Amino acid sequence: MLSLNGEYLVLPGATPTMPSVAWGALRYGVKPELYALSSIINIMVFAAIAVLYFVARSDRKRPME
Repeated sequence: MLSLNGEYLVLPGATPTMPSVAWGALRYGVKPELYALSSIINIMVFAAIAVLYFVARSDRKRPME
């Protein structure tokens, strides 16, 4: 339970997290949806690293004023 100013919000405890879904998929066979989700996550992480790399690189090339 979570209380915000006297109002109670019941949080579901049976919601599976990503690691538990992945572990269950390893035990019972990997579904194509899990492959798609992991591909999307990998592409997003790679894009974020590339953007940060180019931002840091452009900051280094600017002349100091």
